[in-house]
Amino acid sequence: MAALLYFPKISSEVTSSHFLSLSPMDLRRLSRASYFFTRRLKSIEYARKSFHTSPYLQQQLHRPDKSEEASSDRHLRERLSAALSRRSLDYEQCKQLITILSPHEFDRLFPDFRSKVNPKTALDFFRLASDSFSFSFSLRSYCLLIGLLLDANLASPARIVLIRLINGNVPVLPSANDSRDSRFAIAEAMASLSLCFDQGNRSKMSDLLIGVYCTQLNRAGCYLALDIFPLLASKGMFPSKTTCNILLTSLVRAKEFQKCCEAFEVVCKGVSPDVYLFTTVINAFCKRGRVEEAIELFSEMEEAGVAPNVVTYNNVIDGLGMSGRYDEAFMFKEKMVEKGVEPTLITYSILVKGLTKAKRIDDAYCVLKEMTEKGFPP
Repeated sequence: MAALLYFPKISSEVTSSHFLSLSPMDLRRLSRASYFFTRRLKSIEYARKSFHTSPYLQQQLHRPDKSEEASSDRHLRERLSAALSRRSLDYEQCKQLITILSPHEFDRLFPDFRSKVNPKTALDFFRLASDSFSFSFSLRSYCLLIGLLLDANLASPARIVLIRLINGNVPVLPSANDSRDSRFAIAEAMASLSLCFDQGNRSKMSDLLIGVYCTQLNRAGCYLALDIFPLLASKGMFPSKTTCNILLTSLVRAKEFQKCCEAFEVVCKGVSPDVYLFTTVINAFCKRGRVEEAIELFSEMEEAGVAPNVVTYNNVIDGLGMSGRYDEAFMFKEKMVEKGVEPTLITYSILVKGLTKAKRIDDAYCVLKEMTEKGFPP
C-alpha cells in the first residue's frame, strides 16, 4: 500500500524506461513492498488450503447445532422406546433401527427409556442385533438388560446373558479400559448401575454375579468373586445370605481358609450372619488349625442369638480332636446334648477316630457303646 502511495502515477502502462529512471532508494522501497504483499498472499493461500484439508475444521463447519442434535436424539429415543416396549419384537422395524443406530448412541439413550421397556422384547432385540448383525452393545447396556430381566423375575435368561458375556460369546463395544480383566469390568459396569435399581434388585444382581462366578469359573471364579465383593459392597449391592454362603463354602473347598475368614469380615458389614455363615467360617478356622478362633466365633454366634446346629458342633469337636484336645471335645459333645442338639453318626465317628488315633482305647470303647445304644451301630 505504501508503494502505491509513493508511486501514484505508476500503472499497467509503465515501461522499462520508467524503472530505469528510478533512484536506488526508490527501487529498494518497491522491492520491500512487493516482498510484503507476496508473503501475505502466500499466508492466505496456506490458510485456505489448510481449512479445506483439516478434518477438525471441516467437522466444526458441518457440525449440527445443539438443538438439531437434541431433536435427533429425541426422535431416535422415541423410536427405540416404541420398538422395545411392544409385547413382541417387530423384526422389520428393529432391522431398520439397527442399520441407523450406533452402539454409543444406544448406550447413551437406553437408560432414558428403560422403565418403558418390555424385558422379553429387549432380550430379543439384543439377540437379533448381536447374532444377526454383529452389533456390539456396551457392557453397561448388557448389564442394564440383565437388571431389567431380574426385575421381571426372569432369572434364567439373565443368567444366560451373563454367562455368554463372561465367555465372550457376544460382541461387546470396546472401552478405554480393555487392558483390565473383562470379568472384573463386568462387575464394575454392574456396580455403576446400582442407583438405577432398588435394593431388592441390587441384591439379585450381586447374587447372580457372585453365584455365576463361583459356579462357572471354579477356583478362579472364587478369587474373582472375592475381589469384586468389596466393589459391590461399596455400592450397597450386598448379596443374600445364601449367596454369601456359596462364596465362603467355595473358598473352603478351594482350601483358601484365610480368604474365607477375610470374606466373612466383609460380609458382616452388610449382612447379619446366620447359622450357615457362622458354621462355614468355624469350619475354615478348624481346618486351618485355628481352634481358639473357632471357639471364640462359636461364642459370638451364641451371643448374637444364633443357635449352633449339629454341623457347627461337629466342626468344633473335629477341630479339638485334631488338636489333641479330647477332653474339650467331650465337653462340647455334652454341651450339644444339653442344648437339645442330638449327636449324629458323624459326631460319634469323629470322636472314635480321634480317640483311637490317640490310643485312648477305653474311651473309644465307651463312645462305641453309647453310639450303639443311640441306634448307630458301628
